[in-house]
Amino acid sequence: MSGFLNFLTKIFGNKYDSDINKLKPVIENINEEVKNLSSITNDELRDITHQLKLEIKENTQELNKKIDNLKQIIEDKKNENENEAEKIFKEIDDIEKQIVKENEKKLKEILPKAFAVVKETAIRFKNNKEIIVNATEFDIKLSQKKDLVKISGDKAIYSNSWKAAGNRITWDMVH
Repeated sequence: MSGFLNFLTKIFGNKYDSDINKLKPVIENINEEVKNLSSITNDELRDITHQLKLEIKENTQELNKKIDNLKQIIEDKKNENENEAEKIFKEIDDIEKQIVKENEKKLKEILPKAFAVVKETAIRFKNNKEIIVNATEFDIKLSQKKDLVKISGDKAIYSNSWKAAGNRITWDMVH
């Protein structure tokens, strides 16, 4: 049986190799994006995440408005006609399915840049004991809960090491 499986694998390949071959172009795109990110500031790197989140939100903004309008119609006509409300709920369901598809398309589109941001951030944490950025409300709140973030004036200083389960951990990996 083993010989037969080896024979089939030689002819058709195996799933691992197939998966890797599908991912190679994506990985190459990510690595290209990382090269572009290496020269920007920490704040600019951080802003890319906000831009990507905004792109995702804007991608389905019109569809979400349609849903809000339909929900308002249902609210306005409460107790009037159950059949009409049922049709509107069906329309909302259809739009929500469309939103999922649109978001999936958008996420695939921005995937290389998003992964590149994560990789570049990991590289910076591996190579630097501290990462300094302009402090945001999020940084301030995080600094109150975690010892890896300190606020100094208008700057947030992220350490590449922190305490976890009583042990000091230092970020030292990049994939």
